[in-house]
Amino acid sequence: MRLGKALKIILIVVPLLVVALVVGAIAVLMTTDFNKYKPLIAEQAKEATGRDLVIAGDLEIGISLTPSVSVAGVTLSNAKWGKRPEMIKVERFEAQMSLIPLAFGIIDVQRIVLVGADILLEVDKKGRANFDFKAPGAKEEPAAPAEQPVEAEEDGALPIPVVREVVIRDSRLTYTDAKAGASHEASIDELTINGEGPENPIEMLFKGSYNKADIKMTASLGAPIELIAPTKPYPVALTLEAGGANISVKGTIAEPMAGKGLNLAVSVTGSQLGDLSAVAGAEVPKLGAYSMSTSVTGDPATALNLVGFKGELAGSDVSGDVTVNLKGKRPFIDAKLKSKLIDVTALGGAAGGAAPTGDEKQPAKPGDRMFPDDPLPVEGLRAVDAKLVFDADMILAAGAK
Repeated sequence: MRLGKALKIILIVVPLLVVALVVGAIAVLMTTDFNKYKPLIAEQAKEATGRDLVIAGDLEIGISLTPSVSVAGVTLSNAKWGKRPEMIKVERFEAQMSLIPLAFGIIDVQRIVLVGADILLEVDKKGRANFDFKAPGAKEEPAAPAEQPVEAEEDGALPIPVVREVVIRDSRLTYTDAKAGASHEASIDELTINGEGPENPIEMLFKGSYNKADIKMTASLGAPIELIAPTKPYPVALTLEAGGANISVKGTIAEPMAGKGLNLAVSVTGSQLGDLSAVAGAEVPKLGAYSMSTSVTGDPATALNLVGFKGELAGSDVSGDVTVNLKGKRPFIDAKLKSKLIDVTALGGAAGGAAPTGDEKQPAKPGDRMFPDDPLPVEGLRAVDAKLVFDADMILAAGAK
């Protein structure tokens, strides 16, 4: 009987305590002017980065069981030598979280929204980067020791907040390197990341552009906790449309944060190779439709294996296995390839030439040479060592075979 009475008391008292905590939290939120914390936030940002953080708009609080905080007109100053005064400009930022879990010390963020972010990353001719942050008077720190495992709290649980949705809209990221003469720009029309918590898978959708080439990506990824403390290979499945190419990647990564233990099936198809020019940042010859598929295993820092490689371009085909060893001074490529047909004439555009058409085609004559006297572009070959075994059933070139 006593146990039953105790349970009744608990069932009555606990909900009352929860209600009291929620009402108290709402009362505090409603009576607090959060704008008074803006100078403190700016001061802490200055201490951490050496830059000026300006919050032009008011910190607005929405009161409900899922309260929200939003702010408009946020900027972070650029390096003194930068191209513009601001490194980061944000039109609006909003975060919404569940109130009841917060009363028990659980951070359950329902939604984070970022609109109109404009981020400039730049490197000047001296090699200085505006994203190298240093607080005023800060000295060079010694090399950091090897990372230690993150200690759990007393109850054994890691203090990882639950973030259920992240939305980024109408934003832009620009990278310029004056020293290398490089410039890249990515525009985000929409980026949505959904998940039910650190132990649940992630779904991702991206629509935007890279160097003015439209990009669309969908991805299904493993749980965030598996990135921090992996207990099994991390699953990856994504599809990407860019520069007219359809790219599919599916498989697992044993150590995702280190990029080790790749086991991925990769395929690429497209109707016109030349459409990749915008994405590549360089002129790509228009050689028509193309396709490629392979299984990628290994570690990018040591060795990669392309197993069951198959490729087709401009009527030519190639298949086989390729191993790229990256441990030495120069990469070493070991490839065993075969082909049913290599059409050198059709592939001439890859070297700046063009396939003869119409009246230009002439029948082969005795003594005709398959390859011209033009010097071969071998400069790039000096950057790697290679062993190649190639078996072709037929090679066509300017009417000869």
